Amino acid sequence: KCDIGKVSEEPNSTVCLDCKAGQSSDTKGSAKCTLCGAGKYSNVKGEDCKDCMKGQYRVGDDPDATSCKACGKGFYQKTLGQASCLPCLPGEFGNETGMQSCHKCDIGKVSKEPNATICLDCKAGQSSDTKGSAKCTLCGAGKYSDVKGEDCKDCQQGRYRVGDDVEATSCRPCAKGFYQITAGQASCLPCLPGEFGNETGMRSCHKCDVGKVSEKPNATVCVDCMAGQSSDTKGSAKCTLCGAGKYSDVKGEE
Repeated sequence: KCDIGKVSEEPNSTVCLDCKAGQSSDTKGSAKCTLCGAGKYSNVKGEDCKDCMKGQYRVGDDPDATSCKACGKGFYQKTLGQASCLPCLPGEFGNETGMQSCHKCDIGKVSKEPNATICLDCKAGQSSDTKGSAKCTLCGAGKYSDVKGEDCKDCQQGRYRVGDDVEATSCRPCAKGFYQITAGQASCLPCLPGEFGNETGMRSCHKCDVGKVSEKPNATVCVDCMAGQSSDTKGSAKCTLCGAGKYSDVKGEE
């Protein structure tokens, strides 16, 4: 019987003839050469058809069966012997031909539609949750982005941003009487009694000097103790009467 890739078309043949490149025979002992089927090719005469390589394809009605075509940009094929390529999914891109898999968009970039060839930058104030995202989202609480196409960053110490703040290109400074020592926060903390915050954007509050107090939280100034009174230590919240053997004839002093 003639081997696959060779045929004898007439009876009483003494030799088998090679099929042309792009053709082969279906089985051993065939009498007729046929065009290689979908997902296959033959670039050498007299041989069986071979599977298209990964990253390539060939449709069944393509008359040129001597080679397979490379997948176009935005498409890929990871399996041998295929008749078509698959589109890159949203969140991915294919910037080359003949790809076996698509690339994932970096954080801060997205592709919203299938078979994308590039990823688009998220606007300042937005980013993507993970690598390979299809959608830009507003930076979350305690974060901001002032450059397009980048990941959101933590608010710095002394600053904050609430999650429903539509302005996500910057963080707001803590108000007077408040502070924030930790980066990436959604709110500021009040200065404790005995402390004060006389500036915006403070990382920590100041302690009231001896002879001065702040009795309530988020104070912006300390109040003088009356003459005859003082505070026990720096950072006190309450004035107390001078102890035995001591006096104070000036308000706000020890």
